Amino acid sequence: MPGSRLRLPLVVFWLVSSAAANLWAQAETSAIRGKVTDPKGLPVPGVEIVATDLSTGVEHRTVSREDGNYFLTALPLSRYGLRASLSGFRTFENPSVQVRVATTALVNVELQVGEVQEKVTVEATAPVLETESHTISTTIDEKQINQLPLKMAGSSTHIEQFVFLTPGAVTQRGEQGPPFNTQINGTQAFSRELEIDGISLSTRNDEGVVYVPPNLDSVGEFKVNSANSSAEFGHAFGGAEVYSMKSGGREYHGTLYDYLRNDALDARGFFAQSVPVLRMNQFGGSLGGPLGIPGTKKLRESFFFFTIQGFRFRTAPNSIITTVPTEAMRNGDFTAYPFPIYDPATTAPDGNGGFTRQQISCKGVLRAGDLGGIVNNYLGGTLANRSDENTWSIKINSHLSSRQSISGVYNKGSLTAKNFGAFPPPVQGGDQSQRTDFVVLNHTLTISPNLINQVSAGYTYVKNWGLPPPDDRNFIKELGIKGVPGDPPQFPAVSFSGPIGTEGFGVFAPFAIPEQSYQYRDDISYIRGKHSLKMGFDHRRIHGGRQDTGRINLGFSFLETSLPNSPDRNETGSGLASMMLGTVDAASIAYTPTRPGFRWHYYGAYIQDDFKMTSKLTINAGLRWEAFLPPYEVADRLSTFDPTLPNPGAGNRPGALAFAGEGPGRIGRRRISDTYWRNFAPKLGFAYAPNPRTVVRAGFGISFSQNSGLGSARFPSTLGFNLGSFETGAQVRTLNGGVTPAFLLDNGYPQNFGLPPKIDPSFANGQNITWTPRDGFRPPYLASWSLSVQRELRRNMVVDVAYVGNKGTRLFSYLDRPNQLDPRFYSLGNLLTQNINSPEAATAGIRPPFPGFKGTVAQALRPFPQYRDIIKQIEPDGNSTYHALQTKLEKRYSDNLNFLVSYTFSKTITDADSALTFVAFTGHQNGFDKRSERAIGLQDATHNLVMSYLYEFPIGKGKRFLNRPGGPNALLGGWAISGIQTYQTGYPMGFTVSSPLPGILLSGDFLRPDRISGQPCRAAAGAGGFDVNRDPYFNGAAFSQPAPFTFGNASARYSDCRVPAFINEDISLLKNIRFGERRSLQFRAEFFNLFNRTVFGGPNLDVSSPTFGRLLAQDNTPRQIQFVLKLRF
Repeated sequence: MPGSRLRLPLVVFWLVSSAAANLWAQAETSAIRGKVTDPKGLPVPGVEIVATDLSTGVEHRTVSREDGNYFLTALPLSRYGLRASLSGFRTFENPSVQVRVATTALVNVELQVGEVQEKVTVEATAPVLETESHTISTTIDEKQINQLPLKMAGSSTHIEQFVFLTPGAVTQRGEQGPPFNTQINGTQAFSRELEIDGISLSTRNDEGVVYVPPNLDSVGEFKVNSANSSAEFGHAFGGAEVYSMKSGGREYHGTLYDYLRNDALDARGFFAQSVPVLRMNQFGGSLGGPLGIPGTKKLRESFFFFTIQGFRFRTAPNSIITTVPTEAMRNGDFTAYPFPIYDPATTAPDGNGGFTRQQISCKGVLRAGDLGGIVNNYLGGTLANRSDENTWSIKINSHLSSRQSISGVYNKGSLTAKNFGAFPPPVQGGDQSQRTDFVVLNHTLTISPNLINQVSAGYTYVKNWGLPPPDDRNFIKELGIKGVPGDPPQFPAVSFSGPIGTEGFGVFAPFAIPEQSYQYRDDISYIRGKHSLKMGFDHRRIHGGRQDTGRINLGFSFLETSLPNSPDRNETGSGLASMMLGTVDAASIAYTPTRPGFRWHYYGAYIQDDFKMTSKLTINAGLRWEAFLPPYEVADRLSTFDPTLPNPGAGNRPGALAFAGEGPGRIGRRRISDTYWRNFAPKLGFAYAPNPRTVVRAGFGISFSQNSGLGSARFPSTLGFNLGSFETGAQVRTLNGGVTPAFLLDNGYPQNFGLPPKIDPSFANGQNITWTPRDGFRPPYLASWSLSVQRELRRNMVVDVAYVGNKGTRLFSYLDRPNQLDPRFYSLGNLLTQNINSPEAATAGIRPPFPGFKGTVAQALRPFPQYRDIIKQIEPDGNSTYHALQTKLEKRYSDNLNFLVSYTFSKTITDADSALTFVAFTGHQNGFDKRSERAIGLQDATHNLVMSYLYEFPIGKGKRFLNRPGGPNALLGGWAISGIQTYQTGYPMGFTVSSPLPGILLSGDFLRPDRISGQPCRAAAGAGGFDVNRDPYFNGAAFSQPAPFTFGNASARYSDCRVPAFINEDISLLKNIRFGERRSLQFRAEFFNLFNRTVFGGPNLDVSSPTFGRLLAQDNTPRQIQFVLKLRF
């Protein structure tokens, strides 16, 4: 039984926990450890060790053991004064020990013989070497967070943008911006873990993405574990981001600030005619201190830290030039259309270029061109886009006694965006909103000096929703579209395709995606001898769902008015003409009478032992167990494709819709998939310090990641209970590549589907359908390894050289296309596009697969001809490999300077770049040849150099020169410069061709060309060098169109086919003006893309296109200037 399978690991865990009495406090807290010796180097037991938090005055105490070792755990991020005392020895004091997030500071104590009243004070030296752990990590401290340039890029400054300072991290565009698609060490995007004060923020929605993040002022420090995290980190394998929220102190202190961006300060893009109009403003403040009312008795050792922030983004009414039909075309006259149009009834040209069908009532909706011509003939866009974002947070922490402390965090964020298009509402536009709430509660209990227990609980609420422009009209009725269930009032979404792209229209349907996450974890830390034992348990429960209010989507393609089987078919036909004829190529309806309630559960348990084998060698060994339970729905409203279930509507052929739950027509269980319980992740590594300035570290580990929650796979199918737009909906589409339409508008929407709820195995016949395999919830995993050498070059400066590698297995890939036509049938050629009831099909001996089948020969020969496409929601067949040389030179702040220089030389090979299919530039070609999809990674950057720095000029009060108050100090003092500079190899490209497989492709398929041997991928530059307005960047002679009904032999991507390198410099000039000891005003002028470099991109990758190989866009952002004013008090 599943329950007994779960109980056994939990019981074993708790037995081990009780026996070992051991575990580690929350991952975000830190520790101080060391050894107490006498002048002869012998251990001294019984020494009282006191670490005093210099910001709050809270004391943390322990006593050295028989071997002289001591350990202070569960320490908040802060700076501490350390005192060691014992009768017969002088008191040892270290006045400033910096404790960083999720790190153990090593402070050894040498006691001198003397009176305890005498003191020995040592110079504070923060340890810079990682002598206790093999984890590859990078820490970003408060000074870097507050003073490095960070850009408002359509949203508020996002603290996650600093992740790309880490060796091995790359972003989609290589520059600052929301970290939507950041990858670390070649792992898949959206596979990172984010933790704030010990609680995960990752969701089923998009793992590793925080929609409305905590603002900069609320975060004290954060750490990125990029490789070989210890066993207390789980649930994801793409790196762990560990954030520590700021706490208040004994004195009140705070900030007020304002960020400003304006188009008057921005440069014009290379291809732009003018600078886009925009206004960005970010403003807020913070206040922290003792908890209580000023002037009254404050709560003992209780503190708070509060932040609030607003962000406003405005654009002026943007002029959008787009293509709409001429007045003649709106009346059915296509005489001026430059491409041949064919009558679909006769497949013969219409000599007059006109159609006489009575058009639908689109007057006043389908705008006529007002600029002349038939391309780019309409000037639209009359309303300004706007975005409002608000966040606030508070952290309260209280030291209840010498043995107990509690802390809590509440963060609330909201975002509302109004977006408009070329056409005014209600035809285009709408509001989209996001809300994020998270709560963290921690309780720490010191049972004994070497045994600490910490209980943490968290709650996260995320909601995304959208509303179209308000309007009381029923557009479906006004337009006369019949047969639409649910009577949706929204304007239908209409799209066109063809040689000339016509502007589509239609708003999005109202939707809501709420998600609630509950987390509980219990952690214990136990020190015994040379062993620092850690153990913990983690349970997460997530509630989620999506509901769409119905909307009809209509697609009109050039295919219905083109010439079938013509090699120039893409240069014929018109989607607009197809609409005038009422020939619909594809359509779908979202109809959700019920709101599903999905439930996910996750369990994790671990044990970690950091064994200090000798004073020079530490062994890190751990084991983590995880269980990712498949989702269920509260009322058993789940369904999936079952390849073995007889389909009554298809002559009982295998392949039908199966329903969860108990009762007639159901499968007898709540979960569609089985739980895989044997997810054990071992960890092993060491840190060896042959001398005080050198550390050699190595490690190996296995990590698992959740196997759903990305893209459409975040939600199981409820087909049969709903018709959701994120599922298949009630879809119809042409089955023969446009030879015959999906349906005629005059006849209304086809009624060959039933309205939900309906338990019917044949419910989705003729549509696309999703498949969640029963064994699909065996999670993907990553095997990673590393070898590194750290060397302290001088005080506060360390260089780290590492080899990092990993192998990803069972990754999301979408490689399997269950209903792809077997390539062995491609030799039938044009017969595949013929109707199954045609004489040609009868002559070839091909019969309908079941009574009543209508479609082409290709459709009839598919494995499951009763369906169009079958999409595996959870299809972990992908693999990846990553190898890298990673170097890091870091200087912590001292002598007015800090810097972090990261260089990565790497290579990623994969067939599964991302779990989100829309991220890839090119998709998969042939599910029968998965090996051909293995190629260089989509975001493979061979070389990546990132430099960040802060330098305070040594002039003015407190500095080396002009160290005195007065006029010179006011003018010349307080200046500083900071920057982030990035130099990165361009990403590899893959190429496509127009379909040599007419009527055969499934949705999302991409076909590749043939690669010509001996031809370089890069085109030769023209006379006078490369001219982006004239020359192709890629060589058209290196590729060719495959023969009809064949696949191209080109790889998915090529390492020698890369877009130009990314080069960028972001610089900030700072001026600090002090008003006494506690108040200061900082002004920053921040320059993003300081030298206004142009990085060309947007290549035309279609070998069939006359503009193939041209770089058509600027891939980076032109220079932008941002001003910041910040008051500290």
